[in-house]
Amino acid sequence: MTFKKIHVTDIPGFARVRLTFCLPRDAIDHDLMETMRDHGEDEESVALAAALPALTRWLGHHHRAALFAPLLESILEEERVFGAEAIDQDNAVELRAAFEAELLARCSPVAA
Repeated sequence: MTFKKIHVTDIPGFARVRLTFCLPRDAIDHDLMETMRDHGEDEESVALAAALPALTRWLGHHHRAALFAPLLESILEEERVFGAEAIDQDNAVELRAAFEAELLARCSPVAA
């Protein structure tokens, strides 16, 4: 998959950073986008959720970095700080176990 960064705007003194990038159309999850739209989600959330799997694959492949821990921590932080509906620690542990089981099911054993 190719990932093309178009523009990053990070102005000192401003609280927001703007990222613009392009992904191949077939790299995004169209079914997820449709489901989220049907549930009334805003377009920014729809676009980010649809692109996140491709961005995760790209990050893991090119930078050998994992996103699961920081994503999980950001969700837990939202719950602790803002009291927003998110995920509690018990659900986080279950989610991680399910994620690891799914990952291991897709891995091929490596000969020693």
